[in-house]
Amino acid sequence: MKVHRNLKRNRWGVERLEDRRMLAGNVYVANDGGALVITGDSAANVFTLTQTAANTFKVTGSGTTVHGTNPISGIYNGIFIDMTQGGNDVVTLKNVNIQGQSDGISLGVLLGNGNNTLVLTGVTTELACGIVGGSKVNAITITQSFFGYDLSIEGGNSTDAVTITKTTVDGGLFVSLCNGTNAFTMSSVAVTKADPPCSPYGDVPYGFESLNYLPFIDCGADIFGGSGTDVDTLSGVSISCLTQINTYQGNDVVTIVNSSFGDAPTCKYSCWDDTSGLCIETGVGNDVVTMTSTTVYGFLQIDTSGDICCPCTGESTDLSYSSGKDGNDVVTLVKVNVLQSQESVICCECGDSGTESGDNVEADNTQWGCCDFCALEEGMLLIYTGNQTDVVTLTSVNIAAETSICTTDFSSLDGTDVVTITNSNFNYDNQCVGSCCCLAYCVPAGLEINTGAATDVVTLSKVNVVGESSICTGDSNDVVTVNALVADYIFINMDGGTHDVLTIVNSSSPSIPTFLGVDTLVQSHNHFG
Repeated sequence: MKVHRNLKRNRWGVERLEDRRMLAGNVYVANDGGALVITGDSAANVFTLTQTAANTFKVTGSGTTVHGTNPISGIYNGIFIDMTQGGNDVVTLKNVNIQGQSDGISLGVLLGNGNNTLVLTGVTTELACGIVGGSKVNAITITQSFFGYDLSIEGGNSTDAVTITKTTVDGGLFVSLCNGTNAFTMSSVAVTKADPPCSPYGDVPYGFESLNYLPFIDCGADIFGGSGTDVDTLSGVSISCLTQINTYQGNDVVTIVNSSFGDAPTCKYSCWDDTSGLCIETGVGNDVVTMTSTTVYGFLQIDTSGDICCPCTGESTDLSYSSGKDGNDVVTLVKVNVLQSQESVICCECGDSGTESGDNVEADNTQWGCCDFCALEEGMLLIYTGNQTDVVTLTSVNIAAETSICTTDFSSLDGTDVVTITNSNFNYDNQCVGSCCCLAYCVPAGLEINTGAATDVVTLSKVNVVGESSICTGDSNDVVTVNALVADYIFINMDGGTHDVLTIVNSSSPSIPTFLGVDTLVQSHNHFG
């Protein structure tokens, strides 16, 4: 028997409901005495600020309701944005020219405690720009912009990502990304000297007082990380005065390519000027510093130890201090020039100094720092990696003044270090150190390498040194290989080991070299004395 089932097709209908989309909060727009104030709420605010006419701006929300007069005119005291109520906010400023200022600040942005995104494209400010990030994720992107006097950015204690491209800052740049995993990228950026503005007038709007605590530096750049992993990448940047990069603790990476730091020599009627150069400190951790095709006017100092043996300001410090294991570090310099800066060439007024105008001598920089070396002389290179296993490689570098390379903190924590230098010139200007407007005296040292204890490998090939070339490898069994070294005097101390090997070939010096503690000496085709 067949059973037939009568299946009836049901037709389902769809009834249109009312629009129930959730708006991403509210933002409020107001003119506060000529300053544009934009305030968000605790929801995820998404909006774009554009300019419709001179001193007139429009806020366009994306799922966010905008309250207040919009567009809003009469804005001649800057723009201030407060997103501190929370929420995952996305704030965009596009093609705006911000005139005027309140207490020296033309643009101030306070981000909240959500995951925030701030994008500045084609932004021009008359004076300073200050940005304060929230405690969570901050993604800040600045491109094709101009800041009339200073840019200051402060991140939070979580993940910060700051990218600045094709931008000019007159004055100084300050970036502090605090603790957390941070990425800082600059590409095609110029930070130039600028005359300080006239005395700022007025106060920042109510609720923006924290902007007054941001550091605004007059010249140069300060780039600070935190205790997490920091990755700093600078490509095609040009920064006047002194640039300081400090990543603090963590496994950090600093990469610099096709860039320029400091100021080229000019004649000035002053004995002191802004410090010029580049100082990199990466703190405790396994750190990597790479510089390629870059010129530094002034001094170049790289300290990956965490001991801050030689602070950027050149104070003398106690080398006996050690913070424990400071990490296995790698420092690589390729096609790097360290040249005399503007501070080194000084024309003294007749009568003020006892010398006639036009005499060029250098400022007094006789503080002593790492490895018994005169710290922070103009045109000087100083590399200090501390203990554990470190690798330093210099290829095609040209250093106007002395160079000191220390891969040791002279403690029992020293590891196996490798120092390799090829096709390079040191102290080629034979610079002198002396008091301003006084007779200068010359420091003979040209290149100093100190690797400390443990088994170390030092290789020099096609190296020219004006002055003394000094290599000290300390205890353990070390290997030093020298090929085509030209120096006024050669000093090599391998004392402490029992199987130290020195190979020196194709080298020359007008003086008889000194070799100490060498257990096996191999030499040929040299010209000494």
